[in-house]
Amino acid sequence: MKLKTRNSIVISVSIILVSLLAVSTTIFNARKYYRDSLSNSLVQTTRASKTGIESAINRAYETSLALTSSPVLQRWFKNEDKPGMEEYKSMALEELKGIMTDRGYASSFAANRVTGNFYVGDAFIGTLSASNADDSWFFDALKADKRIMLNLDYNEKLDETMLWVNAQIPGSDGVLGIAGVGMDIDTFVTEFRQNTPSDSSKLWLVDQSGKILLSSEKEAIGKLADDLFTEISPESPLKVAGVLKADSAQPLGHYMITAENIRGTDYSVVLLAYAPDFLPSLMDLGGSSLVAVLILTLIMMVLTYFIMQLTMRPIDHLQSAIADIAEGEGNLKKTLRVTRDEIGGVSKEFNNFIDKLKTIINEIKQSVSDGDELNETLIKATKGTTAAVSEIALNISTINTKIENVDSQISDIMAAVEEISANVASFGNRINDQSAMTEEATASITEITSSLSNMAKVSENKRTTIEELIRVSKKGSEALQNTITVFTNSVMEKMSEITEMNSIIASVAAQTNLLAMNAAIEAAHAGDAGRGFSVVADEIRKLAETTSGSTGNIAQILKDIQAGVSETDKNTRMTAEAFTEIEQESSGVFNAFSEIITSIDELSTGAEEILTAMNSLNNLASEVQTDSSEITNGIALLNDGIRAIQNIFGEITGSINSLKSGADEIDKEMHRTAEITNEFSKEFDNIKIETSKFIT
Repeated sequence: MKLKTRNSIVISVSIILVSLLAVSTTIFNARKYYRDSLSNSLVQTTRASKTGIESAINRAYETSLALTSSPVLQRWFKNEDKPGMEEYKSMALEELKGIMTDRGYASSFAANRVTGNFYVGDAFIGTLSASNADDSWFFDALKADKRIMLNLDYNEKLDETMLWVNAQIPGSDGVLGIAGVGMDIDTFVTEFRQNTPSDSSKLWLVDQSGKILLSSEKEAIGKLADDLFTEISPESPLKVAGVLKADSAQPLGHYMITAENIRGTDYSVVLLAYAPDFLPSLMDLGGSSLVAVLILTLIMMVLTYFIMQLTMRPIDHLQSAIADIAEGEGNLKKTLRVTRDEIGGVSKEFNNFIDKLKTIINEIKQSVSDGDELNETLIKATKGTTAAVSEIALNISTINTKIENVDSQISDIMAAVEEISANVASFGNRINDQSAMTEEATASITEITSSLSNMAKVSENKRTTIEELIRVSKKGSEALQNTITVFTNSVMEKMSEITEMNSIIASVAAQTNLLAMNAAIEAAHAGDAGRGFSVVADEIRKLAETTSGSTGNIAQILKDIQAGVSETDKNTRMTAEAFTEIEQESSGVFNAFSEIITSIDELSTGAEEILTAMNSLNNLASEVQTDSSEITNGIALLNDGIRAIQNIFGEITGSINSLKSGADEIDKEMHRTAEITNEFSKEFDNIKIETSKFIT
């Protein structure tokens, strides 16, 4: 590309860029002003949009709280499963129905925590169950930390979706149930659509988790705001939690987002305003300016082209003159025409440069002529040196090969000696291990012998104890047998005597009672004279009856005593049999201990014999270990001598390798020098040819 064309393009592009930058700066500043103004106005729009829903929610809150505070509803729910609650039930259901008819709510409801009964208006709908997923709203509300909350839910029993206000019914023993009102979401959706500032904008009611409870677009209800944010702008990190905390509008793709909290609740109204609906476009702000810039740019490009044509005309003349010198194959006798402008100054300086170049070329020609003879001498010397260095390298390589053979033989001897040393060391280690195992076995046999001695003493003591137990058991059995005989004979004899005396007393009492009756009859015959005797006869009769009753009790007690004596006799005989069994089992244990003591004596004798054999084996292992140590020391001395020889050969090998490496490097460098010399000779010839082309 020619210089004048390039300069024209650069100037034209610069004009275009400056103009576009000025117009763009103006347009973007204007859009920023409009965006800031929109941010402030959106906050006001959001506040205005929440007024209706805020009023409706607060009114529903108040109605639900008043309903749950009703004494009639509380008393009915507390005692619903008890009789006598029909009057309270009727009053409570009338109150629920009145909320729907008088206050304009789509629904009013109450559900009992204990019975699970669910009422809407004055109608019983059914029983709520924790296993039914559709009834989870009720059990979640019972466990909630807050007494009242909003819930968007489709109720299968009612076949409708509503915005429900769920309030806990308080009681002295905890929450009695849930009651509240339901609001038709279609009304709120219509209101949201009316309050949305543009058709592409969106208006939501969200809870703290970001769930959309109401929306100007009905299909968004029930979704999470964060998911819709991601659909709008996948790369944006904006979340609804940040929007709820922000004091101003937040950008999200083409939207501006603001949020306002519903007073007295945990819910907020979120406005997503579609910015292009409110901000003027780039063409609206700067369309005419862009057209003017394009026209001005075209005019400037035309003017720049003609100016550059006039400016670059002397340079064209200079280019033509230099081309004539170049086409002459180095004819330095040609010069440029000198004019009075800046290009003429350049031409004058170029002519001075040609004069100096003539002098330099002449000097180069003379130097080339002198260096031709030196180049031939250098080539011959390089070839002779290369051949000598190659022969030296070959001799060093032969010496190095012989030294490597000797070193290999020494390495084989060293490996054999090390293998012998390793075998001796392994043999010594095995002897050491055997000695250690022998010592451990000796210690174990000693411990076993001691343990057998202790076991013999313990067994002897236990056998003596068992023998004493047999003696005591036998003596106890005999004493218990004597006790049975004495107890049975003596006690039973005394019991017979007491029974006989009790029979006599009973007979005397019966006769006395008969005499008393006869005396009473005689006293009655005597009249007043026998009245005193009648009293005495009556007392005697009472004494006879009391004595007769006592003898009956005594007879019963004697029967119980006789039964107890019989049971005691039975238990005593069983105890005597147990003593006999103990005596027999003790005799068996005594015989077993006698056999154990005999076996322990035999084991002790065997252990002593083993101990003697182990001591002999240990002495032999010590002698073998001493001989093995002497062999190891001798091998170590031999190994040290071989290592010394190997080190000497290693040093010789290292020196030879260093010498060989140096010779190889010299040989390599000489070959490289020869190559460089050849290249230099070629270049020298080229210089001679090229310098000969200059005409001076």
